[in-house]
Amino acid sequence: ELTSNMVTVLNSTAAASTQVLLPTLQQYHTSDTATAAVVCTMALVAFAAAIVHKRRRAVTPATKAGKEGNCSTTEALKPLSVNYHFTRKCNYNCGFCFQTELSGGHLELPKAKHGIQKLIDAGMKKINFAGGEPFIYPAFLGELCKFADEQGVFVSIVTNASKMRASWFERYGKHVRMIAVSCDSADDETNALIGRKNRDGTVSKQTQEVYKAKELCDAHNIKFKLNTVVCAHNHEEDMNDFLQQLQPARWKVFQVLPIEGENTGSDKAKCDNMASFLVTTEQFQAFIARHSEQNPVPEDNDTMQNSYLILDEEMRFLNCT
Repeated sequence: ELTSNMVTVLNSTAAASTQVLLPTLQQYHTSDTATAAVVCTMALVAFAAAIVHKRRRAVTPATKAGKEGNCSTTEALKPLSVNYHFTRKCNYNCGFCFQTELSGGHLELPKAKHGIQKLIDAGMKKINFAGGEPFIYPAFLGELCKFADEQGVFVSIVTNASKMRASWFERYGKHVRMIAVSCDSADDETNALIGRKNRDGTVSKQTQEVYKAKELCDAHNIKFKLNTVVCAHNHEEDMNDFLQQLQPARWKVFQVLPIEGENTGSDKAKCDNMASFLVTTEQFQAFIARHSEQNPVPEDNDTMQNSYLILDEEMRFLNCT
């Protein structure tokens, strides 16, 4: 789409650009109009390419495909479901996480509410608050949940469960419809190996946090969902007993996904680290088959890429390729 638009602009402006740059070209003994047009076009292509590269991560809702959790493919192109990663700050350090920039903080509450209102006006029906770890900022998260819920939006949260507190649910629980807890293993040592441990090096008993989260959800009539990323450290694991005990309303299972410029790219350290987490499609499918009785909802790399509308901490839509 960008390339098509670029060509249209270049075709319509080449002649005008020639007239503008002709005096400069004449300094280099180039007065031929055809030559000038070629040079001008090349300059414009280079300029446009630089802009596209700089803005690689920012896209609009209308460029997304129509899958679950995405913008609709109807003529209205409504952002029906949006994932708002309002902070990159996290107390865990999962090796495959695409939120690798650890700048803390978030937008001011009025600005965040304004952005959410614009999404609602555009047709949003569901919002998923994520991070980073959203419960690091409990008051901010709570007020966003309250605001969206009072506008009739389905509110969900993705969390590692380590910062969930009963007092928060007593105040804001009624504004949340679903909580998805990220947990990749029934074994705490495996979770720690993946990076689901505190950044100060202390090991978190994440499975205990998951059970507590389930109890809080049940107590406040909130649907409990489990998210699991299949990677090199857990693809051979059997989590059936763990799932039987938890009984999540839904179990989403993802194949670990490399994202250029986030958890992989030109940085050799990032590439080497991410390579140690990757699994093949066959390994992912074997994990799904092993847990078929738990009715997992699988998403491999092809399914995930560009299948979500994701807002970053500045409320910019991301290009997840």
